[in-house]
Amino acid sequence: MTLSVRGLSSGLDINGIIEELMNVERMPIRRKEVQIERTEQIGNLWREVNSALDTLKRTMPPLQNRLTYTAPVPVSGNEEVLKAIVSGMPSRGSHRFNVSQMATNHSIAMNPPSVGERISSTDTALGREGTFYLGTGRQPEGIDSLVFDSGNSSWLRGNFGAGFQAVVNGQAESLYTLSPTELVFTDTSGIEGGVNEFEGAGKIKVYLSDFSLAAGGDGKEALEAYFAEKGWGGIDLENEPLFTLQGDGNGGWEAVGQNGDEFAFLGDHPLGTFNLRGEIVNDQDEVVAVNNFDFHIRDSVDETGFISIKESDSLLVIADKINNKSAETGVSASVVKANEGDYRLVLESAFEGREGFIQAFDYSPLNSAGETKYGTDAVLAGLNLLTGSSASGPSYALEPQEALDAQFTLNGLQMTRSSNNFTDVIDGLEVSLKGIGSSTLDVAPDIDAAVEEISLFVQAFNEVNSFLRRLQQEDEGPLQGSSDLMRMERQLRTLIHGQVPDLPGSSHLRDSLAYSGSGGVSAAASGSYTGTAQKIELIYNSSNNTWRHDGRNFNSGDEIHGVAISINPSGTPANNDTLVLNVSPPSEPLEYRSLSSIGIMSNDKEGILQVNDAKLREALSADAEGIFKLFAREAPTDASGRKTGADGLGVQMDSLLKNLIGPSGLVENRQNSLQREIRQYQDRIEMLENRMEMREQRLIRQFTFMEQYIARIQEQTGLMSSFEAMMQGQRE
Repeated sequence: MTLSVRGLSSGLDINGIIEELMNVERMPIRRKEVQIERTEQIGNLWREVNSALDTLKRTMPPLQNRLTYTAPVPVSGNEEVLKAIVSGMPSRGSHRFNVSQMATNHSIAMNPPSVGERISSTDTALGREGTFYLGTGRQPEGIDSLVFDSGNSSWLRGNFGAGFQAVVNGQAESLYTLSPTELVFTDTSGIEGGVNEFEGAGKIKVYLSDFSLAAGGDGKEALEAYFAEKGWGGIDLENEPLFTLQGDGNGGWEAVGQNGDEFAFLGDHPLGTFNLRGEIVNDQDEVVAVNNFDFHIRDSVDETGFISIKESDSLLVIADKINNKSAETGVSASVVKANEGDYRLVLESAFEGREGFIQAFDYSPLNSAGETKYGTDAVLAGLNLLTGSSASGPSYALEPQEALDAQFTLNGLQMTRSSNNFTDVIDGLEVSLKGIGSSTLDVAPDIDAAVEEISLFVQAFNEVNSFLRRLQQEDEGPLQGSSDLMRMERQLRTLIHGQVPDLPGSSHLRDSLAYSGSGGVSAAASGSYTGTAQKIELIYNSSNNTWRHDGRNFNSGDEIHGVAISINPSGTPANNDTLVLNVSPPSEPLEYRSLSSIGIMSNDKEGILQVNDAKLREALSADAEGIFKLFAREAPTDASGRKTGADGLGVQMDSLLKNLIGPSGLVENRQNSLQREIRQYQDRIEMLENRMEMREQRLIRQFTFMEQYIARIQEQTGLMSSFEAMMQGQRE
């Protein structure tokens, strides 16, 4: 705390005098504070230099990525017909599409036959109770669905205890009219003769490999008990076929059980998953192959695809129940007002094409006692959605939209796809059809993207260059005369305006063939090396008296990457003796060796780069790989790790910027130096402040003593004056 001195005795402004004296004493501190402020300003400028160089460095990785110049992109000639995006690495080329039909989402709707049967309110109870199944061709789940997995996506599914139906590539057909030749065995593992040898086989015996109960427990025991109840007692599920698929005599198939009758599970059989295997049998009942695909009988009575409604449910409630299971069924519902007092239920498949064909069945199987388990009301038929069903599939009252596959030609080749989006037509591309019509699809490198990345690099360099020049402007530059900045600017300019030389070497042998073994064997080599290694090694194998190169036998006079090597057999080398030929890889001439060669140059003394857009695009179109090498080529190294040539421009720039702004780089060292200066100034100020405090205390003591001394003199003078007055009075 600074004390104050009152100048009552002297009449002087003692505090003011001390303050003025201290201000004079504080001048060295002020000079240090100014120096700190100046140093901090310089530090801020170096941080801006670091930021500008870092921005330049961030433009380097894209320029050193081959995909920047060569990654192909699709360009549609008519985006109202199709679009495409890259999903892999497509090849360059031009394609012609002609779309004649779009894939559609199948939809079905109610079609009331008379006014009296129309539904006039969306929330009126319909008085119907029962269970129905919903699914699509892509999701053939359901009770008793027999799935035949083969390479052509064929499958068989059960019609809820009413016998089997077949669906081949989305087309529903009766099992009894499906020709055996339509089932193609494409998995030929272990089948002699290859694909389709057993097309049209006489029989397929289907055995139970495994059965897992949905509720747990012994699946085999549960099934045997079920079959015994059906009169199939004594069946050996491990060794006898569960059923046989065989020709029906009319060119179709039939599924026959152990009792010789049509094979069909009813709704009361044990719930679970059946894993079956099929044996291909010839006309003499001989097993000729065991197919390596499985048959699956899946039961999902109380889970997938089944929807139950009550008498109190309205049209909206039914739609909600359908939508609550749309993730399982692939079918969604909506209620629309077709006319006044006429509300309809509309179902739509979530999947495009014929694979999205809606599978809808009223479900009312009987148990062994002839009793229904799920209700007797034909819900879908009652709602006038379904007019009937058979082994060939359901029949619908109204189909606002058929399940159509996309149809188009690609370069004149007719094609069909189940979706408007596909990735299996042009490798590396996902194509999306948007409408009917024709369009080209050109796949070529994205020149615009490459131009943008190169332009960002040029812009970043120009900002660095201009900033460095402003800092060094004569009479105005805040860092005028900085040797560090001048060296930095010179290095950047030299690199930017320089050339990248070709790699040394011109397909030559570096020196003669050297022999590292014993036995007097000599060798000679001639030719121009066309490989990329640094040496050729031949190793002798004494067991068969041969020389080997890369694991292969080598004969005298043979060539290795263009170099003919002759071995003189006058001598017997030891096992694993080695002949070594030192080589230089071929030179790698660059098509573009400088920025100016691709249209980037400086036309003023300030060194500002300008991009000739037309020339740059022409160079990218002519040799994008060459521009990649200009920026990204890495020079090879010799055995000692020393580079034997110059890196590309981007690699050199990365190295330079690392030396400038990386750890222990020029900029970091300069900033650390400035921080040390600031700390030194702060230490000096702290020392001067301590000295000032001591000086101020000394002045206060001195002026306090002076005031006390003056006060005593004034007191004595007052006494003397009083004494003199008293003496004067006595004289009078």
